[in-house]
Amino acid sequence: MRKSYLSQQKAPKVGLRLTVLFITLQQRFLRAYHHRFGQIAVNIGFNCDIRFPEMFENVLSALAVVNIDIIPSLGMSCKLSSFDYTDKIFAVTLVPLFLGLILLMTSFLFINSRKRIIGILLALSFIVLVGVSTTLFHFFKCDLMALPDGTAEAYLFKDYSVDCSTSKYRTVSTFATIMIAVYPIGIPVSYFALLFKHRKILSDAKARAEEEAQGDTTVGHLKFLEASYKPA
Repeated sequence: MRKSYLSQQKAPKVGLRLTVLFITLQQRFLRAYHHRFGQIAVNIGFNCDIRFPEMFENVLSALAVVNIDIIPSLGMSCKLSSFDYTDKIFAVTLVPLFLGLILLMTSFLFINSRKRIIGILLALSFIVLVGVSTTLFHFFKCDLMALPDGTAEAYLFKDYSVDCSTSKYRTVSTFATIMIAVYPIGIPVSYFALLFKHRKILSDAKARAEEEAQGDTTVGHLKFLEASYKPA
């Protein structure tokens, strides 16, 4: 009898600790999200030789830990001697699109879990946004190198094995431009479209309370985008 009483006392404490842990992780996730645009802006400045205020650059450099780029850890350049930055462009852009397509198709197969699956898809887009955008922007920065005969050749700043004057580079540049429309432009636009579509619920405290009472069936997948904001 005493063991049963103690287990009943411990259960609320465990639940409380899990709740606190979840809220803490959510807050860290949201803080990281708020720095996404700034980090992308710095990479645009890097490629266009734009100098931002020193304090701004220092802060964003310190936050670079939230950038996710798993390609270097895979050691592809060691395993495949021909693997260069152009191959990395295809890898970092097409793999998330492939995973996103699988999730999207799954959401149509499992109607009852569609919102949850869409939430996973949005989380995936958030995770890859900065890393992919950074890789894409770096592809447009080439270093001009003077030769002894007075001519010059341009090589990719991130990978000097890539000649910026070749037809392959120009072809991949076209692909990278399309992917810029998909990632650093398309993903934020899709966030805006989803939030705008459900703005009446998100901006109305009463409607939001009713939605939470029903289990967040309509806007639950958008929580990580709006949880830190309050209606004006």
